[in-house]
Amino acid sequence: MSGISWALTINTERLILRPQQPSDYETWYAGFSGRLPKQHQYDDGLVSLDHCDRSWFADLCQRHQQQALTDRVFVFGIFSRQTAQHLGNIDLSTIRR
Repeated sequence: MSGISWALTINTERLILRPQQPSDYETWYAGFSGRLPKQHQYDDGLVSLDHCDRSWFADLCQRHQQQALTDRVFVFGIFSRQTAQHLGNIDLSTIRR
């Protein structure tokens, strides 16, 4: 990654929201590979992770970093404060200022 980074972290009693880093790959992969089949009409359901190796994930983190630095979208990984387990993602985008 470049020397400039977006490193906002939000800590709550139960959660940590922060930009994902390449070192999060294993916990991220474990979270996504354990997804259930579609349970609701709005669920994505099972996702193929065949192309999602460490290099791909590092590139994803870099793209998220670039998007944040250009004020386009801010992607947070959501982690359990107790277990450090990756629980999901949330993204915030700038629609209009």
